[in-house]
Amino acid sequence: MASNDPIPFYGSLAKVLHGPTISIVLTYLEIHHPPAADGTGPSSSLSSTPILIDCDVISTTLGVSRRTLHVALVCLGTFWSTEAERVRAARVGREFLNPAHSLKPTGHDPIKIYSFTGSRNYQQPRTLLFRRNYAKLVNVLTLAGLRPPQVQMNDIQATGAKALTAFTLPGILESVLPDWSDRRSGRWDRWRAERGRKPTNLKRMRQARSS
Repeated sequence: MASNDPIPFYGSLAKVLHGPTISIVLTYLEIHHPPAADGTGPSSSLSSTPILIDCDVISTTLGVSRRTLHVALVCLGTFWSTEAERVRAARVGREFLNPAHSLKPTGHDPIKIYSFTGSRNYQQPRTLLFRRNYAKLVNVLTLAGLRPPQVQMNDIQATGAKALTAFTLPGILESVLPDWSDRRSGRWDRWRAERGRKPTNLKRMRQARSS
């Protein structure tokens, strides 16, 4: 997928994550910042090798405000001010745990996909280091129906990030990327046909609205 291609949207992923923006941010991170194929993965630790991201670059690319991006990141991951703070949490198995979300009726899971290290002040330019919770990422993709059936969790645990690089969005979404030449009218007719409804005459609808 080229860097200038639009970020695909997956309704099933948005349903699992409880928000379209959250799913688009996750898709962006997985496509443009994939795991490093250095053998570091679930077989060696819970979290992955850290990757540096520029929040302003992501906001500009996705066309969202800093605040909107920050809300999505909070839903996707935990925030740690310093590396020392993150390490202390990781030692007791709390790097990806946000207990506050378990007390809110939002549906957001307190166990997060990512952990972010850096400033929480989204009003200023900032860069963040993020790590993946491999087990949670696999679970979310499976619930969204984006997990290839031939890839088993045991295979990922055995080969670490090299297998996960091919397994996650950069490797598996190419087969389900939307057809950018597909027009809205065609998609709408197929949607109606799948539900046993007659195709809609869009030209007649537009004429009726303008009259």
